[in-house]
Amino acid sequence: MAVVLGVDGGGTKTVALLADEAGRPLAQATGGPTNHYAVGPERAGDALRAIVRRVLGAAGLSPTEVACAVLGMAGVDRPDDVQQVCDWVRPLGLGGTLVVENDAVIALAGATLGRPGVVVVAGTGSVAFGVNARGERRRAGGYGHLVGDEGSGFAIGRAALAAVLRAHDGRGPATRLTELLLSALGVIDAAGLMGRVYYGMERRDIAALAPLVAEAARSGDGVAAGILAEAGHELGLAARAVIAGLGLRADAFEVAAAGGVFKAGSPVLDPFTRVVTAAAPRAAVIRPRYPPAVGAVILGLRCLNVDPAGLDLSSLTAEPASEVGPTEAVARPGAPADLDLMSLPDLLARLLAAEARVPAAVGASLDDLASAVERLVAAIEGGGRVFYVGAGTSGRLGALDATELPPTFGVPAAWFQAVVAGGRRALWRSVEGAEDDEAAGERDLAARGVGPGDAVVGLSASGRTPYTLGALAHARRAGATTVAVTTTPGSPLARLADVCVCPAVGPEEVEGSTRLSAGTAEKVVLNLLSTATMARLGRVYGNLMVSLEARNSKLRARAVEVVGRIAGVGLREAEATLQRCGWQPATAVLMLRLGLEAAAARRRLRAAGGSLRRALGGAGPGVTDQGPVAPGPPS
Repeated sequence: MAVVLGVDGGGTKTVALLADEAGRPLAQATGGPTNHYAVGPERAGDALRAIVRRVLGAAGLSPTEVACAVLGMAGVDRPDDVQQVCDWVRPLGLGGTLVVENDAVIALAGATLGRPGVVVVAGTGSVAFGVNARGERRRAGGYGHLVGDEGSGFAIGRAALAAVLRAHDGRGPATRLTELLLSALGVIDAAGLMGRVYYGMERRDIAALAPLVAEAARSGDGVAAGILAEAGHELGLAARAVIAGLGLRADAFEVAAAGGVFKAGSPVLDPFTRVVTAAAPRAAVIRPRYPPAVGAVILGLRCLNVDPAGLDLSSLTAEPASEVGPTEAVARPGAPADLDLMSLPDLLARLLAAEARVPAAVGASLDDLASAVERLVAAIEGGGRVFYVGAGTSGRLGALDATELPPTFGVPAAWFQAVVAGGRRALWRSVEGAEDDEAAGERDLAARGVGPGDAVVGLSASGRTPYTLGALAHARRAGATTVAVTTTPGSPLARLADVCVCPAVGPEEVEGSTRLSAGTAEKVVLNLLSTATMARLGRVYGNLMVSLEARNSKLRARAVEVVGRIAGVGLREAEATLQRCGWQPATAVLMLRLGLEAAAARRRLRAAGGSLRRALGGAGPGVTDQGPVAPGPPS
């Protein structure tokens, strides 16, 4: 079997496809950006190697089994760029032929099945590219948002922001864009746009405003319609330049309109088509037959002397089961799609019923949970650390659990650490594209020196988040124990980990939102993992928090109660002892029960590994509800 690898490397994400010589899919993977102008050469190279390794692993193939690899990479324009990409992948040991092209080349191949023609790609940026029957190439645009990218999503978003500010000043007509953009960006007036634009928005964030311009145009807004018409005209000019440069004016050929900007429909397509057909009357404007990654596979098949025109390549556009596994959010059979029309009591009852599935799903995973706890305990007792790794909701839940452990159980913050895609900023604001960066997951764990003796817990509802997969793969290579927490059985994350805790809660009530039942299940699993680990490490006595950090009046009152119940003394004596030892409950209990001074009690506690029960010399008396101090209110 001859195997073809096709890669579409962009500035936002990268897609890799493996197919056989008949065009049948073997595996697919999605990873982070690989445009060296966008993320730098080192990060781009790491991401490219990571996604190639992952797609080969998903198919169970070695690099030497690849007969032809076609890498279509954004930012590859010069021979030096091509050599740089070859250097990135050389350590992989790919077999067969390696072809490195600009991503516009594979976009054209996917659009026209590799035949001569022109493609105009208008997404975050824009570029036009074409090839004639003589094999000559021509490109127009693609120079980046500072000096080019006319007609792109960024250009449309920027024009929309400018139109809102002109309307605000009275320099331009009123426009519905004001309402749409203010709502989308969470500001109360046009003046507030300045802070968001200059201190909170990246290029892709501005490009993401383009669909709002299309929405305004559909509602009859003349300003928005004018912005889209200008974009279509500019994209047509780029196509016209390529047509002229290739000498195609009198030929019959296809011009493919690719990218999200063209999804706006006729407001962009009509002016685009007018410019194209005026330049080449026999040209036919089409939508691409296949996406760019499939275009890379098409070029790879041609490299093997296989004519793609005779193949059914439609299955290459779907995600193969070998890579994705069951999705985390699918339509619920027979479920109504009218949550917004339900009465409020019915809506709440339905959402609550979905959440009620969680305990049973977690309960079915108790054996795996127990195995995971044993591994976390072994890591901490051996001097290692536990890392929670995740993106989005999963990452934030991990950060929440890790943050709560030091004050609750008096443990060092280094014992449980959270690693979140996008860094600290992602804890309170979504960081676009961070979860797709597999290489970043590897780098973030490598930066923390993860190695043998540590434990890494990968959190992902879908079980296929590239950032988390990259982190867990690095942890395995570094010799760390790996645990997966996911709600998707059989997912790539589940297959990668030593132990998988998988509460299968089923589809979400709101399709695509894993912050509901899946998020609840992850939170419950984390509660159980960390609390059981703390109990096994002796950080509770009975069911009392004997290691809490008494840093406020409520917790000091709780510490007094705990010491009084375990030591069998009154509140005043318990408080006085706590004051003498710096408000350390376990130390105070040892002082009272064994008649020790504070320093000696601390030494005894340290020798027992922080376990009060071991420091007391065994099981000791149990804690009962009949102690000398009545239980206090819950915290």
